[in-house]
This record gives sequence, C-alpha cells and structure tokens, in this order.
Amino acid sequence: MGRGRGWGSLVAGSRTRKVLRAGLALAGAAAGLLAYAHLVEPRWIKVERWIVRIPDLPPAWEGMRIVHLTDFQLGMWLQSRSLTPRALRTAARLRPDAVFLTGDFMHRGRWSRSGDLFASLARQAPTFAVLGNHDHLTPAPNADAIAEGLRAQGVTVLNNAHLPFRWREESWEIVGVDDFATEHTDLLRAVEGITPGTKLLALLTHVPDVAAFIPEGWFPLVVAGHTHGGQVRLPLRHHLASLHLPGQGRETRYVRGWYAVKDVLLYVNRGLGLSMLPLRFAAPPEVTLFVLTGGGLLPEGVRWRRGER
Repeated sequence: MGRGRGWGSLVAGSRTRKVLRAGLALAGAAAGLLAYAHLVEPRWIKVERWIVRIPDLPPAWEGMRIVHLTDFQLGMWLQSRSLTPRALRTAARLRPDAVFLTGDFMHRGRWSRSGDLFASLARQAPTFAVLGNHDHLTPAPNADAIAEGLRAQGVTVLNNAHLPFRWREESWEIVGVDDFATEHTDLLRAVEGITPGTKLLALLTHVPDVAAFIPEGWFPLVVAGHTHGGQVRLPLRHHLASLHLPGQGRETRYVRGWYAVKDVLLYVNRGLGLSMLPLRFAAPPEVTLFVLTGGGLLPEGVRWRRGER
C-alpha cells in the first residue's frame, strides 16, 4: 500500500509539473503576442498598392497616382508619436498626384498643434479631406476648429461638399461627406450644384456604409476608413475572424480592402492610428496607393488588382 501511494504521488507530481510547464509556455506565448500587438505591429506601416479601373478615364489621366490615408487618431494614449509623420513621409515618396484623407484626425475631438503635419504633403499634391466620428466627439466648434486647422495647411476639407479636381487639362469633381456615424452626412447637399453630366472621380467618406446609399452610376470609386481593418483579428472560426473593438466596424460588413457595392468600387483602408486599445494584430497601419487606369493596365473585366512593389 505504501509503495502504491508513493508511485501515485510521483505520477501526480509529474502531471502537475507538465501542466505547469504547459501553462507557463502558454503564458509566455500570450505575453509575446501581446508585446507584438502593442510594440511592433502598430508601428509597422504597410503600403498597399492597387491598380484601379475608372470607366471613361481621360487618356491624359492614365497612371494617375492617388494616396489615401485615414484614422490618424492623434492624441491616442500609448500611440507612437512618430507614426503619422513617418506615414506622411512614406506617402510623399509615393509621388502622389492627389491625396485623400478620410477622417479621425484628433482622437479626442479637439484640435491641437500635434495636427500641424500635413502642409508639406498638401504642397506636393492637391489634398482633400473629410472628418470622422472622433473629430465630432466634442461640441461642433471643435470639429470646425479641426477643419480650419487642416485648411490652414492647404488641405481642402469637403464638409458635405464637392470641388473640381483639375489635372493635365481635364477636370472631374471630387465629393466628400461628413461623418455618418455621428449623423453629419448629407449626400444630397454634397452633390448640390453639380451640373448633370459632370464626371465624378471619387467620394470621400469616413464610414464605409455610405457606399450602400449611393445611387447607381454616381461614383466609380469610394474611399473610407473607420474600421481600422478590425484592428485585432484572431485566426479562429470564420465568423470570429475579426474581433471588432467598439465603434470600429462591429456595425459594418465593410471591414477592410475592396468591396463591389452595386456598381461602386469601395475601398476600406485599415488606417494608421489606434482606437480604444493600444493594440493591432493582423491589421497593420496602412498607406494606400491607387494607380488609375481606363483599362490599359488591367485585363478585360478586371476592376482592380495589386500593383507592383
């Protein structure tokens, strides 16, 4: 009996040590993933290059380069202060002919001098912007101050408005709507005054869901942000592929990348900054380059594909 109890104690002790070792290994792996999600991926800027078909694109505009940036979240706690300046330098090196900025400039909805970053890029190429839900977190005068802070740097803020974009002797309209999540979007006001038959190049919106409300035939391209690409994406079952943080895509089916919404091409950028938690996993910060084509750069029937590195 005593010998049996001794062997049993020995086996139980061995099992306990195995469980402890497995637990420590899992804890170490979890700590490593958490460190990566906090310290590495949020600082890793990835350039996404795309060739996009725009019907009836003027021949002179073949190969036009448009850079898209979104969700800067300036002032977010524990976010790298060098992130946005590095992203803007990356954008400048892509030699854009136009720049689209789609909102969430200030994390807490108040303009500060940390936003004085866009003048150099705006001097390089015409730069158009719309505001996002974080820009509307505080009373309206603060959102107005954010818009004015951008305009002072040469950025054109399209607050439910449109403006001609002229390049190489051709002119198409660019339209921008204010934030949908905070009920500031007014699409009819944004297009008011556009002469019938005028060509529209793109619609800028912070929230991608606006694309579902656009009448067919209006815009060949819609660009958006807001979702941060899910920000934390877990490799679980298909319906759990994304862990959407509050306000970051939980309410939308348009999370990241390309979507064909009726006849509209919608692109959802993962954005640069962080929201709610200072973590990113499988959704690195993004700078997007669109190279436009009337069809010459794409096979017949293909609407978009990745561009060359």
